[in-house]
Amino acid sequence: MKEKIVPPEKNDEIVATYDRVEQVALREGLGAEQDAYYVAIADQFEHEWYGSREADKRYASDLQEMADAVDAFARGDLLEVGAGSGHWTIRCLNAGARVTVVEPSETMRSVTRRRLTSAGKTARLMLGRSEAIPLGDHKMDRCLMAFVLSHLDGATRDATFKEIARVVRPGGELLLMDSLREPGDPGVLVVRRVVNAQPFRVLKVLHKPEEVAAMIDPVARVQEMKTLNHAWVLRARLV
Repeated sequence: MKEKIVPPEKNDEIVATYDRVEQVALREGLGAEQDAYYVAIADQFEHEWYGSREADKRYASDLQEMADAVDAFARGDLLEVGAGSGHWTIRCLNAGARVTVVEPSETMRSVTRRRLTSAGKTARLMLGRSEAIPLGDHKMDRCLMAFVLSHLDGATRDATFKEIARVVRPGGELLLMDSLREPGDPGVLVVRRVVNAQPFRVLKVLHKPEEVAAMIDPVARVQEMKTLNHAWVLRARLV
C-alpha cells in the first residue's frame, strides 16, 4: 500500500534563514536535494498545493486571482517554465494558448503528461532548466513562470530572465506569480520538508512584487503588478 504523503505545510521546519540569497551559494548545495523532494512528492503535489482543504481555505481568493490572470494572458505560442504537475498548463491550454513546457524534473514531466492525457490536451514537454532553456532565439510569444522564482538563487534567477528574454520575441510578454514576502519574513529560507519520514531541504526565496520588478528591469517593463493575500502577480513586456 502506498504511504500517504502528509501535507508539507504541517512538517515545515525552517533550518536556516538569510537576509538575501546573494550572500550564500545555495543552489549547488541544495539543487539535487530540492529536485529529489519534487520527485518524492510528485504524485501528491497537485492535491497538497491546490486541492487540499488547507490550501482551499487559505489560498482560495489568491488562486482565483491567479487563474483570472492566466486566462487573460494565455494565448499564442506560450512557454511555461517549471510546470510542476501541470496545473497551470491545463489552464493555459483551455484559454487557447499553444504551450511548450520546460521542466527540470522528469518525474514531474510524467505527471503533467498523464494529466494532459486525462484532459484530452496536448502540449510540447521538454526536459530542461530555467537557466538553459532548450529553445532557439525568439521562438515564443510569451512566458509564464508560476511559483518557480522562489526556488532560484540569485545567479540562477538572473540567468533565467536572460534566457526568457532570448527565447521570447521582442515585445512579447512575461507573467510571473509566486509566494509573497510578507512583513517579518526573512528574504531567504531553507525549509526542511518531510515526505514519508524522509527529510528534504528546499530553498524558498521570498520576494515582494516591487523587488521582482527591479530584477526584471534589464529585460522587461512592468505592465501590471498586484499584491494578493499570500502571493503576487506581475505582468511585463519584454524589451
